[in-house]
Amino acid sequence: MKRTVFILTALLIVAILAMVGCPSPGPAPEKTLKIGSLLATTEWWAAAYDLSILNMTQIGIDMINEDGGVTVNGDKYTIELVNEDTKSDFDGVASAANKLIYDDGVKFIVGPTGYFVSPASPVTNPAKAMMVVGWHVCMPAEVDASTPYNFATSHGSYTKDIAVIKSMRQDYPQAKTIALVSPDDGAIPYLMPKVKDLLSQNGFTVAGDTIPFPNEMEDFSPIVAKIFSLGPVDGVFVERCPPPALGSIAKGLRDGGYFGPIFSGSPIATSEVATIAGADSTEGVRTTIATLNDPAMPTLMAEMASKVTAQYGEGYPLSYQCVTGVYLLKTLIEAAQSLDPTEVKAKFESMDTVDTIYGMGVIGGEQVFGIKHIVAHPLPVQKFENGKAVSAGWFDLGLIP
Repeated sequence: MKRTVFILTALLIVAILAMVGCPSPGPAPEKTLKIGSLLATTEWWAAAYDLSILNMTQIGIDMINEDGGVTVNGDKYTIELVNEDTKSDFDGVASAANKLIYDDGVKFIVGPTGYFVSPASPVTNPAKAMMVVGWHVCMPAEVDASTPYNFATSHGSYTKDIAVIKSMRQDYPQAKTIALVSPDDGAIPYLMPKVKDLLSQNGFTVAGDTIPFPNEMEDFSPIVAKIFSLGPVDGVFVERCPPPALGSIAKGLRDGGYFGPIFSGSPIATSEVATIAGADSTEGVRTTIATLNDPAMPTLMAEMASKVTAQYGEGYPLSYQCVTGVYLLKTLIEAAQSLDPTEVKAKFESMDTVDTIYGMGVIGGEQVFGIKHIVAHPLPVQKFENGKAVSAGWFDLGLIP
């Protein structure tokens, strides 16, 4: 009897201690998914683009996290953005890519922008890190058969050019002759034949040869002089450039007596151009960027625009280049239900369409880029009209062959 009482008492004490000392397990610890970015935060000309892209990307990631993050096999992951400064040069890009892969342990990357993709690819592709580039210019080792882990949205020269050229044709049906200006950054031999073909498909003829300029250029009077030397033209296409370049060219052209349309495939706000060139000189300038309070803007993009405006002011550029890639990665990771880039890549390659923040995207690119890794989604165009930035419409790109 005593033995039984002792055993029961001991069991009761153990049960009490278990309840006091071993509380029921709480929620599982929060998991983190690192997404890297390769964006310049120093050296002015590339940072002039990339800082606004980085800020917008962080805002988009905050929105994803507030909405529950990324879910894989029932586990929720909070996204952590890890940026490594590319320092606006090739060596900086390679060094930053190495840091993301080998120091930060990143498997998914957005960026770089412009012709900085090529020096990142030899680091990211052997490591099988999936990279959604921030901007493509049709250069080798960017998004092609040699870069199986590189992907792209419609944030790039070829795709943006489709939208702004369509916009030009729509608003200037009688225009024929175009002056073509481009930064001399190594992409001209690869990109300009494709751009000239786009112009030709839309009924435009390029006057003379492509007029090149260095990205670091500050005095654009020689470029303006070369444009005027072509004789009368119906439009000036500055294929891509930072805001100071477009502003300087626009000011020089207007001062010289040219008042026709000036258009660019760059995602820069025309209000930024106006701060450099003045409102009168910016009249008739159009670029490929979303316009604040555009009723045609998709809901998610509009929410992001509202947040970036509240934080940075109304004139801040709506730079969706890399945040578009983040949302694409979230969609693909959840579709694949895997954090293995090879499995996510395979999922992408099995698809013909994919949802994006711009609307439904069509996957193509085999003919133009050499690999079916390009997502073509609708794009907006903005113009400066009657002293303010207004929407010039949205343009469906269709399939990129």
